[in-house]
This record gives sequence, C-alpha cells and structure tokens, in this order.
Amino acid sequence: MPAMLQPIRDDLALLRGEIQQTKGEIQRIKVDLKDVKREIRYTRRISALTRNSNTRPTDTAIFEIVLFANLDDPTAAPHNLPPLQSPEEIRGLRRHPLRAYVHGYYPNLEVPHSDEECIKLVFHRIGAYSHVHE
Repeated sequence: MPAMLQPIRDDLALLRGEIQQTKGEIQRIKVDLKDVKREIRYTRRISALTRNSNTRPTDTAIFEIVLFANLDDPTAAPHNLPPLQSPEEIRGLRRHPLRAYVHGYYPNLEVPHSDEECIKLVFHRIGAYSHVHE
C-alpha cells in the first residue's frame, strides 16, 4: 500500500514547492505594488502643487488637496483634517487643525505661535504662493 501512495506523495511535494514559489512571487508583487502606490501619491502631490500654483489670487480660487510630506492624505485617517480647497477655508482654520497642517507639511519645523505665520506656511506648502498676504 505505501508504494501505491508514492506518486501522490511526489505530487504533493511538487505542489508544496510550487506553492512556495508562488508565495515568493506574491511577496515581490506586494513590494512592487507598494512602490507603485507611493509613486502615484507622489505624482498626485506634484499635480496638486502645480495646479494650486497656477490659481489666481482670489478668494474664489479652488485648491487641490496636497498630501503631507510623508505622502499621507491630510483629510483621511489618521489625520482627518478638514479639506483646504479655498483661501477662505485656510484662513478660517481653527488653531488645532492649522497647527496639524503645519506639522504635516513641515515635520521638522517647530510650529510657529502666530496663526498668521502658520497660514502663510500652509499657503506656501500647498503651492498657493500668490495667495499669501505679506
């Protein structure tokens, strides 16, 4: 009886090897996919910066959401900040979300105490340079 099972054992051993090989391929695909996602987020960030830098300095300007320096979306978890789609929304930010935006856009900078300075930093980091009132 054991000799009759040998072909099945051989097939199982072959299948185990193929499964291990497939697992390795899946891991490589996951790494590649992670890289692709990062590139997409980076491209999204550059696109939003470019679009925002071309807006006219009016209060009716509409901005694209610019991802943080680490490519997190500020409006998604874990940040859940309000979207900054207009100059009015930026100038109307409360103290905590305003400082959270500054920290997200400038992670190595000590957040200024002045709300006006924080607002200028946010306008600059989202590419809306012409909207900064000196």
